[in-house]
Amino acid sequence: MRMRILLLAALCLVFRATPSQAAWTTNTMLNVPVCQAANSQSFASPNQQNMLADGSGGFYVVWVDQRFISGFGAQGYEIYGQHFNYLGNPLWSADGALLAGGTTDQTESSIVTDGAGGFILSWSDARTAPPDIYAQRFNASGAALWTAGGVPICVASAGQSLPMMVADGSGGAYIVWNDLRNNATTGQDLYMQRVNGSGGVQWGTDGTLLSNGPSSQIISSIAADPTGGFWAVWQDYRNVAGTGVDLYMNRVYSNGYMPAQPPSSALAMCTATGGQFDARVISDGLGGAYFTWADSRAAVTQVYGQRYNVSATAMWVADGAPLVSNLTSAFYTPSPRPISDGAGGLFLIYGTPVIGERAIHLLPTGSRLWGGAEINLYSSNSGYSDNALLADGRGGFEVVWPDGGQAIRIRAQRYDANGAPQWPAGGAPVCTAISGGQSSVTAVSDGAQGFFTGWGDTRNGLASDLFGGHVDRGGRFGGGEPSIASVRDIPNDQGGKLRLNFNASYLDQLGNNRIYYYNIYRQVPGALAQAAGPAGAYRATRFGAQTYFWESVATIYPKGFDGYSAVITTTGDSTGLGNPRTLYMVEATDVQSSFIVYDSQPDSGYSVDNLPPAAPAPLPSQYSTGLARLHWSRNHEADLAGYRLYRSTSPAFAANAANFVAAVADTGFADATSQPYYYELTAVDSHGNESPVAALTPQGVLGVGDGGGAVTLALALARPAPSPASSHTRIACTLPRAMRLELTLHDTAGRLVRHIAAEDAAAGTHTYEVSLRDGTGRALAPGIYLVRLAAGADVRTQRLVVLGD
Repeated sequence: MRMRILLLAALCLVFRATPSQAAWTTNTMLNVPVCQAANSQSFASPNQQNMLADGSGGFYVVWVDQRFISGFGAQGYEIYGQHFNYLGNPLWSADGALLAGGTTDQTESSIVTDGAGGFILSWSDARTAPPDIYAQRFNASGAALWTAGGVPICVASAGQSLPMMVADGSGGAYIVWNDLRNNATTGQDLYMQRVNGSGGVQWGTDGTLLSNGPSSQIISSIAADPTGGFWAVWQDYRNVAGTGVDLYMNRVYSNGYMPAQPPSSALAMCTATGGQFDARVISDGLGGAYFTWADSRAAVTQVYGQRYNVSATAMWVADGAPLVSNLTSAFYTPSPRPISDGAGGLFLIYGTPVIGERAIHLLPTGSRLWGGAEINLYSSNSGYSDNALLADGRGGFEVVWPDGGQAIRIRAQRYDANGAPQWPAGGAPVCTAISGGQSSVTAVSDGAQGFFTGWGDTRNGLASDLFGGHVDRGGRFGGGEPSIASVRDIPNDQGGKLRLNFNASYLDQLGNNRIYYYNIYRQVPGALAQAAGPAGAYRATRFGAQTYFWESVATIYPKGFDGYSAVITTTGDSTGLGNPRTLYMVEATDVQSSFIVYDSQPDSGYSVDNLPPAAPAPLPSQYSTGLARLHWSRNHEADLAGYRLYRSTSPAFAANAANFVAAVADTGFADATSQPYYYELTAVDSHGNESPVAALTPQGVLGVGDGGGAVTLALALARPAPSPASSHTRIACTLPRAMRLELTLHDTAGRLVRHIAAEDAAAGTHTYEVSLRDGTGRALAPGIYLVRLAAGADVRTQRLVVLGD
């Protein structure tokens, strides 16, 4: 985004500099600082939501903050947050606003939408050690809406940890946590609570049991069910002495009901020997759910999965179906993560430090797409599994990952439903900071097929700060700027025009469009801009150390497309001396104010006059002893520069520098010569394009000896001029002797369209002015036609292009 400067109409140049009010940067070396407070800041685990779209094109981000930790007895970990609007402006205090704090630790934060533009925050709180679970609701301004200090979700004895939360779709949330209140009898249990939009708990004081089987349970993942309620999966130790750590699950309805009752039973999803872990669950969009996990039932850990239908009935084989079974390293686990494909199936991403990250695409049956193949997302020397994954809203997915200290330190890539990468090979650059390390990447969709992303960053020293930014649907790092894709000459024209293609701003989207219009600007000399044009028609911008002046040449109104195209004019055309380039810029104007604009980087192009003039139409010419008087009709091209005349003693010769006679501005020439010649004539435009040749044979040349031989003419039909033509054209032909000619016009199928001439004609050149109408007087339809000359037993044809009126 650049600073906008309007040039106002006045007797002299007047500038008004107005900030564009946007904070996104396109500089991947700088990125956007989220928090650079003292000590370290960090995101919670990937299983907890750190970023959340605000429903208005911006996002919320929360983190655990150590800015006030300086030693024993000091203030503990706290939870801070920030709200960025769609322009990239932070809306709360610099370095974030305090959301949950105190003299003890607040950690394990997670946020979900409240459905009204704000969010609900849950966290683990040690204000009365051991820690309890609290929650608070905030509006878009960062104001707390529930009880000061948060609503106690669970303050039971012994301690609670790792709250996981999903929105309930009614302004409240479901929360699940690990609970030690019954540790002496059943070990660690799982409890849950529903809190409504007013902060009222719905399932009893301190929550209700999700699972209290013998021995301990540890929550792994939960996912909202779009039909109401949620799904949960956990590691279960009830059979640890026999089959190892197993996986159990349950579906919880919005009223707290569970298909598996009592809570001690739950649903055994996988009890295969060897142990299962890293379980994840996502909705299948149809009332059921997909589960994936790492499974060590074999010597080498592989990836398994299961699908449950709306009735919580397993759809695949007992203990799960093998989804990935080709891993060979016994030292690493594959850390599988599923992503919905938006069509009932899923993408499964998995990897190890040995193989890097890979992906497969699965149908609801569990069978593979992509011909059963997998794709490599990035190599093992990158940040294995320390990445962010999200659906792209187009049937594909996006991945953002740290690149192990390489020159490009964070990369991003989009893959379509067929597994094909959509952005630059190796990933689009997101962070190219020259120092420090980057890790713990998180991301959330921007609602326009792009995303907001953040990460921990030590570029400022040993302590970790938070940086981030925006990546649009084209893989471009930055804000709402459009980008010029190409500036290309329009082929087969008279020049002076280019086609400019540009990628849309990510804010240009159907249903939530924030772009009022696009303006295409052409660079002009500063003196022209200072000639006080109408307000808004001229601009000045600074790129680097140089100031550019611009004039508006086109306006395009957005329609939610990925890109747009416009035919624009240049300030000059290519000539034999070079290709003068014209510089352009595309400006996107925000719907909120014409003073909020997003400027593309400038780009340039040059136009070429690709069309030579039509061949001149010869008029009767004469030769008498010592002098040839030559005549022709005037060409009508707007860029005509003149004519070039050539001569030879041979009736068929190539017009070139060896037989050049003169450059002629008018339509006649007197050639003083000691002998008769054949002549060829071309028209030349201002850009150096030369027409096809037209033959001029002066009367009096025929039958004149040349080196003892007779000079003769050849039968010829010149190219119609002009062609392409709209209403009229000229047709010239040369007869070697007096004879009868027939000149007709046909369509490409050979059908007669009209007669042009049928007469007995003398030797020499004959020219006919022809209106482009058929035999009934109707204008010819646009298309290609054939001019046919029949003279004696010989026939000649030429093509005529009709444009229509």
